[in-house]
Amino acid sequence: MKHGHAASLLILTGSTMNASAQFVIPPSPPPEQTGIHCEDFRQLLNGAWTPIRKVTLIAPQGLFTLEPGESIGIETGGHLYNLRIARILNDQCR
Repeated sequence: MKHGHAASLLILTGSTMNASAQFVIPPSPPPEQTGIHCEDFRQLLNGAWTPIRKVTLIAPQGLFTLEPGESIGIETGGHLYNLRIARILNDQCR
């Protein structure tokens, strides 16, 4: 009976490890592809980012502009673009 429990545990552990390995987050794209340059942003105390000057970013749907004072981050509503921009800034600028 002990062998049965060990085998079950091994199967469960193995399947858990395989599932977690499937969720690899790809690296952030380089600034040339996004228009996101660290020197154009500063991080706020709450972890969000804000541009220090007007910046134009490159998205799959086209160009868009951010103005100084706009807050980019998870806590700013979780808009998909905010999450991606914040992740890129976190990866490349901290």
